[in-house]
Amino acid sequence: MEHSEFSALYRRWYRPMLLYALSLTGDPAAAEDLVQSAFAKALLAYRAGGSVRS
Repeated sequence: MEHSEFSALYRRWYRPMLLYALSLTGDPAAAEDLVQSAFAKALLAYRAGGSVRS
């Protein structure tokens, strides 16, 4: 995945994911940690030709 592709995904999904994580945790710092972890795992697990959404 190109850097620009991942950046676009990050910009698109960061806020919705953060709001969802915040609704689950009630803690802004914990929510931020969850979102960052999710993006890191998604990037590491991505395989060329695969679906980023899944």
